[in-house]
Amino acid sequence: MSAPAASLTKSQRVEFLARLRDARALVLRDGESFREASTVLEHIGQVIGGKMGNGLKDHETAIVSLANEAGQADEESNIRLFNVVREARNKAVHDGAYARHLNSRLLDLLLLLEEAIMTNMDRVEDLMVRNPVSAEPWHLVSHVRKMMLTNSFSCIPIFKSKTGKDRWMLLQDAKLMHWIRSEPNKKKQKERLAMPVSVAITDHSLAVKGAICCGREISIGDLLTRMNEDPTLVTEKIEGEERLLGIITAFDLL
Repeated sequence: MSAPAASLTKSQRVEFLARLRDARALVLRDGESFREASTVLEHIGQVIGGKMGNGLKDHETAIVSLANEAGQADEESNIRLFNVVREARNKAVHDGAYARHLNSRLLDLLLLLEEAIMTNMDRVEDLMVRNPVSAEPWHLVSHVRKMMLTNSFSCIPIFKSKTGKDRWMLLQDAKLMHWIRSEPNKKKQKERLAMPVSVAITDHSLAVKGAICCGREISIGDLLTRMNEDPTLVTEKIEGEERLLGIITAFDLL
């Protein structure tokens, strides 16, 4: 039985938003991932349409109805965009400029659906990136460096403090790079990379920056007054421990 897109629950919208973001990141990371990334459309169509279907064509009504919620274009434009993506997915091989064009159209559709999904989602927990990557104090500096490079992070959270009580901090790529390369001796550089990051912070002047933290239930409007150019960490005290639940950035709210 088909359900209108507007009747999606908040938990469904949160899940769809995460899947759409992952699909978009996949396309940007791998130009040949069109087919894999577009599977998210079938999943969303199946949930909204209430049927399994046999290919994207069977989910046109569901996907277009959701896209219409974004209010960026008329229904006919959304139908044309959907059909470009659907027809491209049905073809076996794409390469070169044509592949880049099709990926750009898929990205257009994914962004349109993200915009629609975010309608009436006005709390931090609705829009934050869940299960964030963070550095543990016992991680070696080389491991933290690898995590940042692998994920293209400009900074990474760590629960540590240079002095006093531990708290959530941000280790920035520029600070880490400068700390490693400011040692001209290659052997000592390797020693720094083999050092636990907590030791590097407390005993060897690796600079970290205090993170802005917020609770998951605050409104986006309240969050805007606290945000800066760095990620905001979404935390919650659980059994006496300040747990990291998510991260939210200006990019997530665009």
